[in-house]
Amino acid sequence: MTTVPSILTLEAAIRGCAAGFSLLSAWRLSILGRHSPAAGIGAVFCMVMAVYIAFSSPALRPWMEAAFVPLVLTINQGAVLLWLFSIALFDDDFRWHWKHALPPTMILLLSIGTLLGPEVQRTAFFLAYQTASASLLALVLLVAVRSLKSDLVSERRRFAIALSILVPFTGLVTAAVDVLSLWQPSPPTLVALQSATMLLLSALFTQWIASQGLTIFAKVDRSGASMPVMDRNIAPADTIELRRIRELIAAGVLLKPETSVSNLARLAGLPEHRLRRLVNDGMGYRNFRSLVNDYRIEEAKRRLADPARVREQMIVLSFDLGYVSLAPFNRAFRERTGMNPTEFRKLALGSILID
Repeated sequence: MTTVPSILTLEAAIRGCAAGFSLLSAWRLSILGRHSPAAGIGAVFCMVMAVYIAFSSPALRPWMEAAFVPLVLTINQGAVLLWLFSIALFDDDFRWHWKHALPPTMILLLSIGTLLGPEVQRTAFFLAYQTASASLLALVLLVAVRSLKSDLVSERRRFAIALSILVPFTGLVTAAVDVLSLWQPSPPTLVALQSATMLLLSALFTQWIASQGLTIFAKVDRSGASMPVMDRNIAPADTIELRRIRELIAAGVLLKPETSVSNLARLAGLPEHRLRRLVNDGMGYRNFRSLVNDYRIEEAKRRLADPARVREQMIVLSFDLGYVSLAPFNRAFRERTGMNPTEFRKLALGSILID
């Protein structure tokens, strides 16, 4: 008769520690959030996770019933926040866009549906919410896997690997526990196991933020779109290899559609991990896509300002620069110059004619 209460008491204590670690991570990320959108989103995510950890506990939930509706609507945004955190973390050019409001709006509407109407309707909405959350977790996994190809920050690559392993496991376990609770109470031992997993992950995440936060969430200098010229933090022995990389870039290797970290490493005769470190430490880039886009847009600006190319079509120019279509070229150009290529050409050629 005393087994279940003792397990639930232990489970509540474990969740309390896990929630504490999540709040500590939120505090540390909020400080870093002044320089990084990813850190700011991560801080909100950790706060929401702290609420979820406590609210999903059979022992702690009765103390929170008075705020049931706002808490449910809040914690159900967890998958959305993890998705936003992942895309902001692995994309140094991340900018807020109206499309980022679509997933949270969808989750909010589904969450409201789980609270209203007859039981059958609420169950259908709950299953739809679980499906949508699982889809967002799949997108997190996709973002992490794709980042492994172009990310140049070793600590961030290791985190991407961790996400690739942990997100499917924890997502499936949490969804299974939540869905099974629709028909019968979850066994106390299963709930305790889930709580222990939360404690472990929250502790590891807190330790990761403490040890790698300043590197992962460093402020990205986007004051100028031109490629850095001066080497920085580079050992003398690496100077020759870095010069070889710069010569390949100057020769136009980044203008080829198939350009990648592996191709550039092969052409430079270097292991991939060393090339990533040299470009990161020696040229200041955290992502290979940023290096590629910066070089291509600088070349685009040069060609757009050339009177001899005044009739060159934008679609032809985008293909020559290595883009597979006009849309990514226009997007990268606007992000780095604040205007579209046509506007830049008019401004550049207009100044030449005036001179």
